[in-house]
Amino acid sequence: MANDEAFRQPPADNPYYAPQAAPAEAGGYITRSALTLNPWTSIWTRPRATIRQIVDTDPTYMVIPLAIFGGIVQAFDNASTRNLGDELPLGGILVAALIGGPIGGLISLYLAGWLLRVTGGWLSGKADAEKVRAAIAWGQVPAIATLPLIGLQIALFGIEMFTEFTPELDANDQMLYVLLATGIAEMTLGTWAIVAVIKCVAEVHEFSAWRSLGAMFLAFLLLLGVLLIPIMLIGIMVGLAGVAR
Repeated sequence: MANDEAFRQPPADNPYYAPQAAPAEAGGYITRSALTLNPWTSIWTRPRATIRQIVDTDPTYMVIPLAIFGGIVQAFDNASTRNLGDELPLGGILVAALIGGPIGGLISLYLAGWLLRVTGGWLSGKADAEKVRAAIAWGQVPAIATLPLIGLQIALFGIEMFTEFTPELDANDQMLYVLLATGIAEMTLGTWAIVAVIKCVAEVHEFSAWRSLGAMFLAFLLLLGVLLIPIMLIGIMVGLAGVAR
């Protein structure tokens, strides 16, 4: 496919479309050479325009690598939240995060992509699963940017990043300040990522950010139902079997 392959611009009368690059030629088309946004920087401040440019050119661009790194970030966060260091050595946590994280990230990407395609469709969204996956993956860029902070924390605090009790850390005020500063930075980037995902999903579905948030809430309820219904059915069957005895 030639580099100057043209892509149609979205309808001008849609109020939820982000600003587009100027047409490179007549007929309402833009070319690859006319694209002006660097997605790695513009996703931070112009998520809607960025994801529109991506899905209008190549909706698969960097989606899998971003999902992998996002999964690693989530794996380290889960290990810290669950105090996994009380059960595993630091090496075990690192191996689990670096192997299990990518797998979990890819599973989450495809599951969330399917759920938000379905619930977004309920709210008159127009995106297919591929575009929704692109929105989810690229919206995670601010969260993925916490990886250097996580590496710094592990280098400085070691296993105490993942344990309930932190005697060495508690005894060092300077280290506590570093932990506080990096923790605030992580929370800020995490919040930024949530906002970016909401706006990216809204853009690909061609509706408002509020409707995007509603689609995410419905996706949570749908996932909850998918998980709870089999459990309830098993419980009913077990109960009936007990009564029959």
